[in-house]
Order: sequence, then C-alpha cells, then structure tokens
Amino acid sequence: MSEIIGVVSEIMQKDVKSVVQKALLTILFSFVLFFSFDVAFTLYLGVSFAVFLLFNVSFCVRKNSKFYISYTICAFSNLGVFLFKKFQEGYWICWDKEDFFFIIYAFLLLAIFLTVLVKKVSMKKGNTVIENYFSERKYDLERLCEYINKFPMVGLNSIWGDGKTYLYKLFKEKYDKEYYHASICVMTLTIDSIEQFIANEINYILEKNMIFSRTSKKFNSLLQNDIFYGFGNLFLKNSSYTEIFRELIQDVEKLERPILITFEDIDRIQEKETIYKIFAISELLTSESKRMKILFQYDEDRLLGILEEEKKYIEKYVPYKVELTPIGFARALKVLLSNGKKQNRYSNISEKDLAFLTQDVISDHHIDKTFGTNWSFSIHAYFSIRTITLFLDELEKLLEKNPAYSENKRIVISFLYIKHFLPDYYDEISFETRFIDSCNIAYNEKTYNIFEFMDFCADEKNNIDVESLQKIFAPKSKNLNHLTLLHLFEYDFRTERKIKENENPENRMIRLLNEDAESIRKKEHNDKIDRLIWNLLANGKSELTNLENAVLEMEKVLDNQGTEREEAYRNFLHSSYYEDFEKADNGTVFRFGVSSFFPLFQGFRIYERKAGYWIKLLDLCFEKEKFKYITPEVIHILNYCDISQRKVFLHTLKKFNSLGIKGNLNNTECYPKFIKSYFVAFGSLRYIDTWAIRPYRLDDTNFKQIVNCLISEFTSELEDLKSSVPIEEAKEEISLMIEFVAKNKELTQSGESLKEYTSKIKIETTSKDSLEDTFNELDKKQLPRTEMRKYLSENYKNEKFSAFDVKRIWEKYFPKNE
Repeated sequence: MSEIIGVVSEIMQKDVKSVVQKALLTILFSFVLFFSFDVAFTLYLGVSFAVFLLFNVSFCVRKNSKFYISYTICAFSNLGVFLFKKFQEGYWICWDKEDFFFIIYAFLLLAIFLTVLVKKVSMKKGNTVIENYFSERKYDLERLCEYINKFPMVGLNSIWGDGKTYLYKLFKEKYDKEYYHASICVMTLTIDSIEQFIANEINYILEKNMIFSRTSKKFNSLLQNDIFYGFGNLFLKNSSYTEIFRELIQDVEKLERPILITFEDIDRIQEKETIYKIFAISELLTSESKRMKILFQYDEDRLLGILEEEKKYIEKYVPYKVELTPIGFARALKVLLSNGKKQNRYSNISEKDLAFLTQDVISDHHIDKTFGTNWSFSIHAYFSIRTITLFLDELEKLLEKNPAYSENKRIVISFLYIKHFLPDYYDEISFETRFIDSCNIAYNEKTYNIFEFMDFCADEKNNIDVESLQKIFAPKSKNLNHLTLLHLFEYDFRTERKIKENENPENRMIRLLNEDAESIRKKEHNDKIDRLIWNLLANGKSELTNLENAVLEMEKVLDNQGTEREEAYRNFLHSSYYEDFEKADNGTVFRFGVSSFFPLFQGFRIYERKAGYWIKLLDLCFEKEKFKYITPEVIHILNYCDISQRKVFLHTLKKFNSLGIKGNLNNTECYPKFIKSYFVAFGSLRYIDTWAIRPYRLDDTNFKQIVNCLISEFTSELEDLKSSVPIEEAKEEISLMIEFVAKNKELTQSGESLKEYTSKIKIETTSKDSLEDTFNELDKKQLPRTEMRKYLSENYKNEKFSAFDVKRIWEKYFPKNE
C-alpha cells in the first residue's frame, strides 16, 4: 500500500498541472451539462457503462496506463459533479437497483485505477538499475558525479555500447532530485532544428514548474518564419537566437535546481557543422547561467575523425572529460554471463564453452611440424559491453533453436565471435567458397588456402624457412589473423593434399576406395564446419554435409519394411541422383563406376550408427547388388562395417560366408586390410587372442604364407573354444567364425587373381557413317535394280532405313547420270 501511495504521490508531483487541468475541465463541462439538462440516473449509468465497456474492449488496461489514469480522473470528476447535482435535489442512497449499479460502476473505476498503479509499481521495480553490474562503474560514477557537480560542461568518453548511457542512468537515479534532466537524441537533429530542440526541452521543464516562458512563442514563430529558413546563415551570424536564449536563461534562473542537458552519442552526427553549432549553443548556455549544465557522450576517436580536428579542439569546448574504465573481454564475458544466469538467461551457455575465446591459441601440431615452428597467438581484445551482450544473446537464441548448434557449440561461438567483433573478416565469408578458402594466405602476390600453402612450404625448391614464415605471419598481419581464425574453428589440417600429378585414374579410384575411416572422418569434420558456417550465415543453407544427409535419409528408408521400404529406397535414389533434397545445396554422394552402397557404408561408419541399422543396410545391399562371389567390390564395402559391434560382426560373417569364390584377392590393397581388421575383431570381441596378427605387414609379398599360418593357428584356437563352451548360442557364433576362417583359406589359395578395380562405365567414341555396314554388305551382293528396290522396300517397312537413307543408297549404286 505504501508503494502505491508513493506512486500516486509521484504522479501528483510530476503531473500535478496536467491532473488539475483535466479534473477542472471535466468539472466545468459536467457542471454545464448537468445544470443545463436534467439527466436521469438511469441514463447517466447507461451512458457511463457504455463508455466504460467501449474503452475496455478497445484498449488493454495494463498496456495503456497513462490513458486510463486520465480516463479515471475524468470519470471520477464527472461522477462527483453528477452526485453533487443529485444531492442538491434531495437524492440519497436507498440501496435500490440504481444505487447497486452506481456502486458497481464506481468500484470498477476504482479497480482500474488501482490496477494501473500496481502496474506502475511493478514497472518501477523492474526498471531499477543494478548499480554493481561492473564494480568498475561504481568508481566511474563517483568521478562523473564530481565533475558534473563542479563543472558546467563535461564529456563522457568511451567506445559505443560500453556503458555511457547506463552510467548516466545511474547518475540520474542518484541525482533525480538535484537536477532537472533533459536528454536530446542527436539522430533527430539537423543544423536548422538544434535551437528548437534545445529550447523545447528547456521550455518543457519551465512549464512543468509552472513558469511561463516569454520566449517560447517568440522563438517558435522565428523558427517557422520562411525568411529564417531562406537566410539561415545570415541570421546565424548575428545574435537573433543568442538573444532569445539569453531571455530563456532568465526564466531558468527562477528554477529551484539546475537543468542538466545530455547529448547522447554526438559522434553519430555525420555533419560536422551541426556538431560545431551544438558546441557553440552549449557554451552560450553554460556561460550565461550557472543553472545550465551540459553532458556530452561520445567516442573521442570517432568524433575527431568526423570533425577532422585535433584533440585540442574538443578540449576547448569540453575541457573536463570522464573516461570509462576499460573492461577486458574475459572479465566482461564472465560478469555478463553470471548476471544473465541470475536473471534466468543463458541457460545453454557455460563459462567452459567460452573459455577458448579468452585463452591464447596454440598452433596445431601438424602446422608446427610442417612449418618447423612452435606458435601461439592471442585473440584478446577490448570490445564494448553492448557488443558482448548482443553476442551472448544471439548465441543463446541459436543454441535454443537447433540441436546441431548445441552439438557443435565451438563452431557457432567462433562464427558469432567473427560476426560481432570482427566485421571486416565477417564480410569475407561467402556462399561461393569454403571458409578455409576465404581465410587465405597471401605471399608473393599470390594467395593460397592453408592446405595449398602447407604443400608450398613442404616443397624444398621454394626455400620457405622459419625466418620467412615469421615475416609471412607477422604479428597483427592478415595472414596471422586468418590462421588464428582457422584455429578457432579447430579445422583439421591433416586432410587435404594435392592429387598426385599424372596419377592414373584407376589408381586414384583404388586409393579412394581404400581410404581409411579416420581420414574420411577428418574430411567430414572440416566439411561440417563449412556447412554450419553457411547455415549460420543463411538458414536456408543445409547444416548437414552430403554424407551426413545421405546417412539420415537412408535411415528413413531402413525404418520401413516390405513394399514401403522398396518405394522409399527408390525415392531416395531419385532424390540423390537429381539432388532433390529439402535443402537444395545437399548433393549426391554417389560416384560413377562404384556401388551406390559404398558411400553409405562409409557414412554409417563415420556417423557410428547402431547395430540394427547396420544389419538392415547389409541385407538391403546384398539384396540389391545381388552379390554371388567374393570380389574387391564386396571387400571395399565390408571394410567399412562397424565390426566393433558383435551383432554387426556376426551378420557380416554370415553374408561373407554365403558368397562363392572365383579368384584370389592376394594382390589387392583392400583384402589384406579386410583380413587384418576381421581377425583382430576375434580378439577385441573376446573370442580368442589374435594379437599375433598385429605386428605383421599384410602388404608384404609373402602375404599368402602369413595368412595361411595365422589361419591354421586361429582355426585350432576356435575349435578348442567351441569344444569348451557349454552354450549353444556361443557354439553357433564360433562355428560361423571357423567357417569364415576356412573361407578365407580357400580364397587365398584360389588360382586366378582378381583386379582391385575395374570401372563399370566404358565409353567409346567413334567417327563412323551410319550406313557404312550397309554399304559393305551391298558391295558384296551387287544387287540389280529390281532386287535393290525390293531390298530397300523391305528395310524401309521395317524402319531400318529412313527415306533419306533410301535416297543415299539408291544414288550410290544407281547414279542419276547413268
């Protein structure tokens, strides 16, 4: 109740003139109305209730507090006059229907008034400034108070968004009763409107204090005069507005306390003449009256850049300046995050997530090894508090929105770091190139992405030594900044290398088919970073890599059964070949000449799918590819199966054992890898000890002998294990392995050697007349005219020849001139 009384008191103090005016005007109108016409009680209540309902339906009470305060003041004043008139006529409350409705109406008006007051109390509590947001600002506030109290014109200097307005709010809250406060938004000022804005603010304060300003109308009429606009410069040279301000200052002297006029961010004004004029008027006001004080908020470096002046120029007008204490990036992050969590914000962000932004960046080991260096670089910088707050707010919203962002927080944080704090580098990001290509390294008037530059440095003929690298990556250079940004995203620098010059296409394909899973995983890691960057740049871009998208789409296929799975698989192939996915930038992962299941097995391995999906994928693969024999194509696929899962391992053995043999694979690259990984799985799945295979290099020339030796050893151990295990399920699994070992023994001893890779696509190009074979045939037959006609007629009917073909053949053997 005390708080509500305080708000009522505050309203009366601030707007006493307005409240009294509204009440008196309503009373005057009501007296004229009610004493001129005899208004019946029923009519009055009906109209009053109708107006009451109209306003409540049209306008929300809680969102229109000022309007409803005015409305209730007027309604109570009107009601008071009406009752006064009725009491004069002998009316008294007798608790009939009319009195009952009257009481309800009065109660509703009172309820609305109290509701508005409660809302104002809650808003006042919500708008309370947190004084100890940053402890540094407590001491900045002390100095600002000292300077404003002592000096007429004070400057508050700091970069945009670092808390100048916040500090002024603290000052205003602390000295609310000591000054009349007026803030001028500089973005609305023009060189011709400055005087009007300043005078309006002063006149507004004078009017609130019930001081009639003689200058108000005179000043407005001067500014609205066409002559003033037409010859503005001429008037500015004399004292036309100077005299008016001096008269205005005489009225200011009547005030009980000084006026503090604040110009926020005058460095946002682009016309320097406007700034000059603001300084000139401010100097006039403060020199003529001790009751006028001016506070300028600005970023000094920007202001000097606009004015194209030296620092001494600002000191002439603003000799007393308060510098905001710089708050380091690490401390600002910590304090903002901590305070945000107290306000139930930033629930998806932790200090640990952001720690890498406040620590030195340690160069990747592979970079150091390639360059022969050992680097660390700092990204510490000083950013405004507002910018850091915007960074945290956007980060929180993004992490709430998309699970992919939460799973890849570092990438999202690094992207937003560039967006909010490094706008020049943010502008370099494009959809046309990978980020790793945008962060290029410039050297000798050429640019390289990091992989190209590592290859360049590794080439001895280029003579890039440590000293050269130190110059290329000089402190604060763009090259070093690009390298730092790549480290922020944690790109893997071991993945990409140039394709070997003059490499046989078949050998290149063999190399790709035998690429180890870890290498593919590193490429996917880099691709994922690029995809997320593009997606963060524009949400219409896919956050999934092509391989990741293919895996997810294939999972949807495998979730179906029977004819539904068949249809889903056809749709998946159609979408893949025509690249018709939900987000259009996801392309196909299929390669010509290679089974369409090959990249799917790679993807399932990289993205670690569960055993159930592996088993379904294996079944679908063998069903669609109709494998009958053990071929390199089968081995390439099985090499990517996740045999660390026992169910997948056993199902793979079943599939392998079901195939026939038509040749050995001893001279291929894929088969030794297959043998080693599957035999090692016997041990890792804790069937038998297969450590004996680990030391062997299965690409040796004596591969056949090594494998046969191991097969004999493992067969014996498996048979011993089978005889010792009392469980039938385990015996069946071991039998499957014994069969697998025997199948591989038969495979290695098979006579014919199969090639590692043979393209399924054969393209032949020839230059040949379409009738050449026909001419060769007819040359031998030497048909007469009659037989030739019969021959051409039959072939024309059968659509073997066209009319043009018939013409050519006839004219070749029976020319017109014969």
